[in-house]
Amino acid sequence: MNPNTAMMEYCKAIIQKLLRYVSIILERLTMLTIPMVLWFMLSGQYRTTYDGRPKALDGGNLNMFKFKQPKVAISTPTWVYWAAGVGLVAVVFGFVFLIQFKKYQEKVQRKRVAEEKANLRLDVILSKLNIILPERKLLEALADGSGTPDEILPLVESVEDFESKVTEFKKTKPDPKVLKSIYNLRHKLGFDVNNKRANFISTQMLAGGIKLECQVPHPKKQILFVSTVLTVTENGILLKPPTVKKKPVNLKRYPHLTCRVRRGDEADYEFQLPILNQIFGKPNAIVLGHTNNIKKMFIRESERVHVDIFTTFYAMTEEKLSALGSGVNITKSDIALESVNGQIVDMSVGGLKAEVEKLPKNFEEGDLLIFHIQGANLREDMKARVLRINSTSADTHDIHMQFFRTRELERLKIKKFIYRIQKQTQQTTTRSGPPSTEGETVDPRKKNQPTPKASDAVSSNERNALLQ
Repeated sequence: MNPNTAMMEYCKAIIQKLLRYVSIILERLTMLTIPMVLWFMLSGQYRTTYDGRPKALDGGNLNMFKFKQPKVAISTPTWVYWAAGVGLVAVVFGFVFLIQFKKYQEKVQRKRVAEEKANLRLDVILSKLNIILPERKLLEALADGSGTPDEILPLVESVEDFESKVTEFKKTKPDPKVLKSIYNLRHKLGFDVNNKRANFISTQMLAGGIKLECQVPHPKKQILFVSTVLTVTENGILLKPPTVKKKPVNLKRYPHLTCRVRRGDEADYEFQLPILNQIFGKPNAIVLGHTNNIKKMFIRESERVHVDIFTTFYAMTEEKLSALGSGVNITKSDIALESVNGQIVDMSVGGLKAEVEKLPKNFEEGDLLIFHIQGANLREDMKARVLRINSTSADTHDIHMQFFRTRELERLKIKKFIYRIQKQTQQTTTRSGPPSTEGETVDPRKKNQPTPKASDAVSSNERNALLQ
């Protein structure tokens, strides 16, 4: 809103309030003035001498019964009028004061009740989160030293407000013990990467034991490895380095690592962590810094690769799978599940597309399919949720699926499998040469495009060693 408009609205509200008070005062003055006017009119203060009465009492000895009218009227003292005016003004101001005082009391009462409710709500939330007194004092310090619930509650309920206050607080260069307490407080409040209700906006939300998919910024090779986070502090991350022949790879010459982490079935999050140092010996660890520049990458945005894999799909609902709570192999062997044969025609890290000749009974979008991917070196069967079903003809149905509850190791094996298929396709294209263009029109836009080379990829031995 424009500041001038806001000022005009405020002045308009003040004028309306004053006019309302003036109308109330005038109304009450009128109600008080009418009785006083009637009193003055009927009290005989302005009575005059009347000489036109009959003189029946003037004769004889009846003068003793004659009432002698005073020739001068009795006047009311001036102080009476002053007293009446002052009293009237006092009554008016008394009424106004009582009204305003009553409104003030109601406002104070409402504020007191709101504060009591806010305090009770804050106490309940902190009690459920097991926040002890020192941690509550730390919350008050983050809230600029204010202990009011209005300042503390946003820090407890919003990760954005919490991280904003932490960033401002770090500018004061607090003690390392305080930084450690901030990290513990963050995870006690539920602001971690595993909590899907909190936005993943800072790598301080990571914790030890989480696996990251990292990529080394090699100028010619694509070097990927999955590593476990050893420790996370408020200032850095200790990551387990990849090994070659059981020896850690020296990554100090690289400026950063590009890492990804998956949060359930929601999305992948990609970010770059600067490499600060590397520790050799015990423990072998890469010292990485933190970042707030995190990119959310939806799972279905992964690149798809054409494949030709025959497999059998077993249909199941998510409710039934959750009720079983057992392994997929036990489910397939011990429970009668309806199955259909189909062909996987393309696949990515996040999902796949399959063609089947018929659909299971009562099969609909949102159900799960359990299947095995031949050649992907996966110990267990994979699960995928059906996103869309397209019936291209009466005998062919396209099923678009998204992988369901995949682990980091499974995702890495799928990525390796897709990479191996791409590499084989490139090698086949290189050995056979460019396709014949006889009888075909050559697109000039594609004529000068370079052909992918197999040497641009990492060697098989080096990649297997890095992925251990």
